[in-house]
Amino acid sequence: MTSMGNFISISFDKDAAYKALDENEQLCLNVVDYDDESVCYVITDEKKNSQKVAEKVVRYYRDILEMQDTILEKETFYTSGNLVYSPENKTVYVSGKEIKLDRNQIMILHMLITNPHRIYSADTIAEILDKTALYCAKEDAVRAEIKRLRAKLDPNNKRYYIETRTKIGYKWKQPVEKKVM
Repeated sequence: MTSMGNFISISFDKDAAYKALDENEQLCLNVVDYDDESVCYVITDEKKNSQKVAEKVVRYYRDILEMQDTILEKETFYTSGNLVYSPENKTVYVSGKEIKLDRNQIMILHMLITNPHRIYSADTIAEILDKTALYCAKEDAVRAEIKRLRAKLDPNNKRYYIETRTKIGYKWKQPVEKKVM
């Protein structure tokens, strides 16, 4: 098997590539198309097959960057007052402190904060939470979940984030900002 040489460096900066080449005359500089608009300067330590090595290095480099973009997908956060909610991680922070919520509380929070202008009836919330009791029991169960959620989000001002609309339902009370990072 023929040696493909050793890859030394890759750069998009022409001057930096030529500077490295000036420092060692044994190195070989290869120019490889990276995409439609740019080229890479690949330095190898062997003149034989250096263009093949350079092209292989650029393909590998491009594949790694594409995988990184897939892995490092942007995360969505919802902020409201001192509260930060991450739907992907199902985490809630209030004033920088993580608040532990159970599954039902996360579902209610998600529903309310992602649609802050919508009013949700107790029936709708109960259906989402999969409460299967009679209407009166559903309403009581939802009321209890909302009460526990309010207490965790802001123990001092239990009605700061979630507003009750009597005989109508519940809605998010504070302005919400959606951030993608």
